Order: sequence, then C-alpha cells, then structure tokens
Amino acid sequence: MAIPYNHREIEEKWRKEWEAHPVNVNDGKKPKYYCLDMFPYPSGNGLHVGHWRGYVISDVWSRYKMLNGGHYIIHPMGWDAFGLPAENYAIKMGVHPAKSTAENVANIKRQINEIAALYDLWYAQRDTIIGTYQDTPEQRIPLSQNKEFKAIKNAVIQEAERLRLGEISFEEKGLNQQDEPEEYRNASYDYWTLRDVIRDESLTMEERGEAVSEMERLAESGDMYAQYLMGKLWRDGPLLIPDSVEARYWFEQAADQGHLVAQYSLAKLYLSDDLEVRDTRKGMNWLYTAAVNGSHYAMYRLAKECLKGEHIQKDTARAVEWFTRSAERGNPYAQYMLGKLYLTGTEAPYDEERAIHWLTRSAEQGNQYAQYLLNHLEENRPPSAMLAVTRLLHHMSRIFRDNSVPKSRPGGIQIDRKRLKKLQEKRIAMGHKPDDHEQQWPDMTM
Repeated sequence: MAIPYNHREIEEKWRKEWEAHPVNVNDGKKPKYYCLDMFPYPSGNGLHVGHWRGYVISDVWSRYKMLNGGHYIIHPMGWDAFGLPAENYAIKMGVHPAKSTAENVANIKRQINEIAALYDLWYAQRDTIIGTYQDTPEQRIPLSQNKEFKAIKNAVIQEAERLRLGEISFEEKGLNQQDEPEEYRNASYDYWTLRDVIRDESLTMEERGEAVSEMERLAESGDMYAQYLMGKLWRDGPLLIPDSVEARYWFEQAADQGHLVAQYSLAKLYLSDDLEVRDTRKGMNWLYTAAVNGSHYAMYRLAKECLKGEHIQKDTARAVEWFTRSAERGNPYAQYMLGKLYLTGTEAPYDEERAIHWLTRSAEQGNQYAQYLLNHLEENRPPSAMLAVTRLLHHMSRIFRDNSVPKSRPGGIQIDRKRLKKLQEKRIAMGHKPDDHEQQWPDMTM
C-alpha cells in the first residue's frame, strides 16, 4: 500500500530543522559569493508561481556554489516598495499605501519562508515604506534661500528695467516651432519616400540612418528639397551629430536654387550666436531675399531688425511696412506687433481702430497676448506695463511648474459612493475595522 506524501508536514519539519541548524553559515573562512534577485513589488496579495519560477534559478545556483565550492552565499532579499505599483494597488484597494504595502510585505515574507529558499541578510532588508510615506512634513528651505525665488526676483528686475528704458518686447511663444513650414511643390517621389522613412520613429536608427545616406546622395545630385532637409538634419539632429558648418553648406545649396524656406533658415543661421557660422551681413542679405520672395516669417524678422536697429540702422517706418506686409499674409506675430505699436503710439502713430483690427486678427489665430490686450483696453494702462505683468506671471508659473514637488495624492482619489461602499466592504472582509478611518489621510510627504 502506497504511503501518502504529506508535503505540509514534511516541509514544516525540515524548515524547523534548517532554522535550528542553518546550512549557510559565515565562519569568516569561506570564500563569499554574492547572488542577487530582482526584488518583488509588494503590490498584490502575495507571490504567485511566476515569482518562484524566476527565484528558483538563483536558489539552485546558490546551493550549487555552496555545496560545490564551499562558498558562503550572500543572497539578500528585499522589496521594491516605492513607486507606482505599490501606490496603484493602494488606490485600487482604497487604503493608505503604507498600510497596504506593509501587509503585502508581511505576507510575501511568510510565503518566501515557507519556500525555504537560501536567502541571507534578512536583517539587512532595505525597504522604503516608512521613510517614503511619513506623517512628518519635510523641512522647507526659507524663501530667500530658494533658487526659484532668485529666478523670480531677477525676472522682476529685468521687467522693471525694460519698462524704465521703454524697450520694445516681442512675445513670440511657439515661433521657432512653426516658422519653417515645409515647402514641397514639385518634390520628387524619391524625396518623399526617403523623408517618410527618416521621420518614422517606429523604425530602427540604423534604418533611418540609411535613409539619411540616401537623402544625402539625392542632395548631391542637385535636389533642392533634399538639400534643405540635409541642412535641417545637420542643424537639429538627432540622426546626425549637429554641425552648423555642414548645415550652412546644404542650406546654401538649396537657397541658391530658390528654396524659400532654405533662404530663411540660412538667414537665421548666419544671424545666430554660433561663432562658426555667424555673419550678420550675409544673414541680413538672405533675410531680405527671403522676405522679398514672399516668406512672411522673413518679413516679420526683417521688421524686427528694422525696429531694434542692432544689425541694420533703425528705421521704424520700414519696420511698420514689413510688419504690415507680413500681417497681411496672415502672420499672427506681425499682426500682434502692429496692434501693439498702434496701441502704444510710440514707434507708430496712435490708432486704436487699427490696433483693435490687428489684435483681433492675431487673437483669432490663438495669440494669447493679443487677446489679453483686447480684454484690457478699457483699463487705460500702458500696454507695456500690462504685458510686463503677464510675462512675469508666465515666468513664475513655469518656475513653479518645473520645480514643484507633487503631493502624494494629487487632487485626491475621485471615486463614486457605490464604488467606495464596495471597497469598504472588501476591506472589512479582509479584517479591517469598519471605523479605522483610512480615508482620512494626513498630508503625506515623499
């Protein structure tokens, strides 16, 4: 008659034996062998067979090194307890992450003890539960010592000095992302095919790089669209390491053939701060060429140069003329600047009717500064002062956004009453008291 195998009884017997007489002992003489597993997320009710399938390999290897090489095995175990998996589980269960994580850790440790894997250094576990979800708020740096406060203070000083000097400001948020619209009239099939491969981020870098090599050969054959794209790739990357000299070469090749956007891009490159290619005379020449040929972005930039007087002699009449030509072609930045100039009456004669006309056309295209001026026309305050305030607020919001530390529970968990009731019933079934007030969390810091 077969004797039944009672695994629970047998395994419990030998677990007690191994705890009383451990097989992996550091006597100070054995060579040490370090074996490390990926720590489990304490983000569920416990381990499943998939966990042990991964851990059994390291356990077998550790025992082999211990028995075959006489090593003392350093095989630590801990918890990857800080992060989204644990917090998402807490949100799902409707409990505090410190509570759910601690309960899961206790359960997983019990399971691992039952498996009797050759883990060492239990005493050296490094969990982040208590240190991460603590009730004591972290100490705050005094405002005067805060780097963000210094940035705001400098911004206030700059705006005040700009108002004192009466400087013209150019609010151009987003201009650099849209001032080179693609020009593709009469582009070849080869150009379109290669361009699509180069832009396809689902392909490997090697495949896209091969397309760049083919595009370069097409550019060398005289295709001005390929030449312009090569200029952009050398200027912006990422498939080529940025090189302004190479970018200038290809922009020049396309610009000489009459590629309008290449002419404007070449002008910007010459007028940039890059000392390798900076040439203000050539930059202004190409800017004028692009403007005459019909680029409303070049017209706008040329108008700015006429108004500032940095690279050419200041000429407000020509500035207004170029702003007008650009605005008539639909440029929202030129429309906004014309409206502001007519509203201030400094660089152009005061004309409220024209100001409202151009500001309205700019605002219709989404220009928030134009809309702001339209909304505050009745306040009888200088537009320069109003814009200084909006720039400061925008600057401050960006500083706070970039440097703020999110709360542990931003905005709170939004949950309807039926769902809340189900979660409460589930928690009670798991052994929680019905009045432990787990929903009333204190402000936790991370």
